Amino acid sequence: MTHRASIIIRLLAKILCGVVWIAAAVATHLPSETYADISAGDYELHFFGYLILTGVFLVTLRLHGVRWRKRALLALPILLLYAALDEWTQNFVGRCGAFSDGCANAVGILTALVLDGGLTLLSRLRRRR
Repeated sequence: MTHRASIIIRLLAKILCGVVWIAAAVATHLPSETYADISAGDYELHFFGYLILTGVFLVTLRLHGVRWRKRALLALPILLLYAALDEWTQNFVGRCGAFSDGCANAVGILTALVLDGGLTLLSRLRRRR
């Protein structure tokens, strides 16, 4: 891959990460009546939302050459803090932030970190062959 292509891919990853993060912040602060009846349960939405948010964040860091341990040490506190802040600020817009929702968020974050760690380990093992 050329240097220019690498720069473009990293820039697109940053933009995607920003768009996903903004979309998540907006979606979690709209009044609950705004949503159509969604068949998925509330906990599943929290889990998959934070799984995706964390995954995009980790891919962006990975594309910038951040090693796994540092990615995990950056992502875990940032995303857990954001998840707690997200649940707390929902109370100001007529929604109800709940501890159980925060737990589902944390499980989504941890699942993304475990998947990223597993993929990183597999990648290292393949390179050693």
